[in-house]
Amino acid sequence: MKMFSIVLLAFVLLSCGSDDSGEMVQACTEEFVFGLQITVIDATTSQPVTSGLIVSATDGSYSEELELEDGVWLGAGERPGTYAINVASQQYTPATLTAVSVRMTSDDCHVITEQRELFVSPF
Repeated sequence: MKMFSIVLLAFVLLSCGSDDSGEMVQACTEEFVFGLQITVIDATTSQPVTSGLIVSATDGSYSEELELEDGVWLGAGERPGTYAINVASQQYTPATLTAVSVRMTSDDCHVITEQRELFVSPF
């Protein structure tokens, strides 16, 4: 029984770091990466707009409202896709960015953050 346990342990340890082809696989980090980083800017003042907005991202049937953090709107966490970014507000005319493509890193561990500026005009 002791020998069986040792063989089983060795098998588990050897199989953890490779894929089906036998090549070693790089372990991904636990870091969470947002795919979208949007700065909304007032076209008249050239200043960032951080209140009174609803900023959303849509990719096909998927849609989410972006989170505001340190003056930047963040979304599409670890989710690749091609997004339309929409800004709605009572103080600004609606604005849209289309075809914002979020891709995966070459090792498929995380998305590559797409940084964009979106200018909005007051009513």
